Amino acid sequence: MGRWGYRLFEGDQDLDIFHDLACGIAEENGSPEIVWLFKDGFFPSYPTPGFVPKESNQPEGTDALKMATARRIFDSGLGAGLMAKYRALENSGDSRSFYSNKYVVIILGAIFVRIGAQMSKADVEHLRQLALATPSREGFALPLWDDGFRGPGLRQFIAALDGYQAGTPHDFQGPSCFACGKAKDHIGTEVLSCGRCHFAWFCNKVCHSSPHFRWVAAC
Repeated sequence: MGRWGYRLFEGDQDLDIFHDLACGIAEENGSPEIVWLFKDGFFPSYPTPGFVPKESNQPEGTDALKMATARRIFDSGLGAGLMAKYRALENSGDSRSFYSNKYVVIILGAIFVRIGAQMSKADVEHLRQLALATPSREGFALPLWDDGFRGPGLRQFIAALDGYQAGTPHDFQGPSCFACGKAKDHIGTEVLSCGRCHFAWFCNKVCHSSPHFRWVAAC
C-alpha cells in the first residue's frame, strides 16, 4: 500500500475502498454513471485507467452539477440504505474489501460529506466515534502496518464532520490544517502553507506551533 500524503484519499487504502464502494453502488443499483460522478468530483487530478465508464455514461456539466446529481441519487433513499447496510457489516467477517469493515464505513461517510448528502445526527456521531477509535499514526509507518488514518487525515475527517451540513459539499482535496484539520470553508480564510517545508498546512500561529503539526511537517 502506498501513500503520497497524510490526509484522506492520499493513499492507496482510501482510493481502493472508494473504488470498491463506487463500483458496488453502480452494480447494485444499475447506475454506472455514479462511478464517473464520484471519481470526477473527488479526484479530478488523479486519473485512474479503467476506472471511468464508457463515454456514453459520462454525465456532462460542471463539477457542482455533478456533485448535485450524486447528492440527488443519494438523497433519494440510496444513501440511507447504504449507510444501514455497511454499518450492519461493521463487526462481521463479511466484507467486500480487504480493509476493516469499520474503516469502509468511514470512507462511505466521507463520500456523504463530500457530496453533501443527507445523514442523520446519529450517523454523524457514529462516524466520529469510529474515527476516534481507528488506528492513527502521525509520522512514518511501514506499509504492512500503515492502515487506518495518519494524524492529519483523522483531524481533517473530524473537522469535516464538525462542519457537515446537508446540501453543502466539502472538498477533501483542498488545503486543510495539519494540526486541527480545518479547511477554508471552516475558518473563512485561506489555510497557509508552511514556508519552510512547503508540504504541511496550518491555519494560525497556534496550530503552526502545535506538536501535531511539528510531528508531520517535513521541516
